[in-house]
Amino acid sequence: MSGGSATTEIGMIWAQTHTGVIGDAGAMPWHLPEDLAHFKTTTRGAPVVMGRRTWESFPEKYRPLPGRQNIVITTDAHAAEQIHERGGHPVASLDEGLELASGFATERIWVIGGGQVYSETVTRGIADLAVITVIQSPASGDTSAPALTADWELTRRDPAVGTHQGANGLQYHIETHRRKPEMTETSRATEAQPAAPNTAQAAPKSAPQAMPQSASQATPQGASQSPDQASQATSTNLMMLGLGGYLILPFLALFTVTLGFVLVLNDRILPGLAFLFVAQLWVAGGLWAHLKRRRLLQEIKEARGSTESPETPGARG
Repeated sequence: MSGGSATTEIGMIWAQTHTGVIGDAGAMPWHLPEDLAHFKTTTRGAPVVMGRRTWESFPEKYRPLPGRQNIVITTDAHAAEQIHERGGHPVASLDEGLELASGFATERIWVIGGGQVYSETVTRGIADLAVITVIQSPASGDTSAPALTADWELTRRDPAVGTHQGANGLQYHIETHRRKPEMTETSRATEAQPAAPNTAQAAPKSAPQAMPQSASQATPQGASQSPDQASQATSTNLMMLGLGGYLILPFLALFTVTLGFVLVLNDRILPGLAFLFVAQLWVAGGLWAHLKRRRLLQEIKEARGSTESPETPGARG
């Protein structure tokens, strides 16, 4: 990257299925709120560089993405004018976008899509960092993640073993990949600078200790639970909550209330009151099961809804 600070790190961030799909028809074919929150937290405060289609994939009220300088690559003059009017920064090429971003960045620039922009960034060896959310999803699509070359290494995995589970049942983990220091543009630019007197020579980037296994070897043990199994588990939970909340617990409450009143009417006051108290517990349990089932149904409805999100990097350039 020319211009700006020679030590500004360039990162890429995207989400993909375990088979490498990152998008379908300009959107992501899944809905994972936890990844959207991760994307927002990771990129906030840094300039983001994207293609025009990625920009257009955001809802209008989130153009530009808040808390970030939005730099959009386009050669369409009309689109460039609209981007500028909305507060974005239109540029004609990736190089121009990174040059402009370096003027805003203090530590890092993020490339956020789409597929063509990712591909160019990897092919030309521009980026130093890739943060990838890998989702255990059978979704298919028309856009795939770029293949990281041999000069990249996996330096962090979250969680180290197994997977996280989203509120909607999707299994995922987050990988951090870095290019080997001698291969990055940042390190070459740093090495080209004259060393200051009496200053210890430092590596351009302090990367976490690399994990011994490669990305392909870091298969999560928890990944053996397929999306179909997660869906089956959710269906089982719904069935059990419905059975308990609408049948078993109401029956127990009715039976206990009846027995309590019978005892009270037969002048066995204390045992009767005890049974009435237990009946209240059955009622409370039934109400909890009803609310739990209702919340789970709402999460499933949201997961199956529109995948369009205010914090979702687009799939195309």
